[in-house]
Amino acid sequence: HIVASVAPQGYGVFVQASKDSATRQNVALLSRLPAQRLQRSDVYHAFPVLNSSCGFHGARSRTSCSKHFWTVFRLGIRGGVEVLLVGVHLKAVPNAPRSCAQREAQARVLSDIVREHGFQASREIIIAGDFNDFDASNLDLSGSLPVSTVLHHFIVDLGLEAVSRSLARADRYTWESRQGEHPPAMLDHILISQGLRDAVERVWIDHSSRASDHFPLVVDFRLQ
Repeated sequence: HIVASVAPQGYGVFVQASKDSATRQNVALLSRLPAQRLQRSDVYHAFPVLNSSCGFHGARSRTSCSKHFWTVFRLGIRGGVEVLLVGVHLKAVPNAPRSCAQREAQARVLSDIVREHGFQASREIIIAGDFNDFDASNLDLSGSLPVSTVLHHFIVDLGLEAVSRSLARADRYTWESRQGEHPPAMLDHILISQGLRDAVERVWIDHSSRASDHFPLVVDFRLQ
C-alpha cells in the first residue's frame, strides 16, 4: 500500500531487514534523493553501560541495535553536503530497568556509526526515529523525564540537537495511548548536527495522522 501510494510521487522505497525476532519489525526509508544502499551494524555492546542511570541490577549482558539502518546522501545546502542518515527504532518501554539499560547500549552502537561514518568522514548527521525515550533538555507536553542517558548521550556527548526544541511545549508529543492510560509523550526524535541548524525551515508534528499510535515528526530543510 505504501509503495503504491508514494511511487507516483517519485519516492524510492528502501527496506533494511532487522534482527528483531520478537516483533519482526523492519526499518525503511522513503526517499526522492539518491542514497547509498542501506547498511546496518551487527556490533554488540555490553549493558549496563558505565554510569548507567537505569537502575538495572541483573547480570551483565550484551545487545545489538536490532532495528536500525544507516546510509549517506547529498543534501543541496551550502553547495551540496554529504549527510549520514541513521534511522532507528530502539527498545520499547522507557522506564523498565532492563529495557532502559539495553537502550543505553543500543545508543552506543549508534554513536559508533555516527563517529566512524559521520564525524570522521566530515559529514553532517541526521538521526531519526522512535527512540522510545524522553529528552530532559526538551520537555514534552507531559513533562516526561527520562530514566536513561540515551538522549543525553546524543545531545551532550555527540553535540547533536533535537529539532523539536523549536516547537511549543504544548505541541511536543508524538505518541498517546489509545485507551488514555498514559499521558501523551515525545518518544520520537530527529537529531541533527550543528552544521544543519541554519538550513532548518520548519518543524512540525502531524497530530491529525492516525496511521499508527505515533504521530509523524517532520523537519523541512531549506535547500540552496
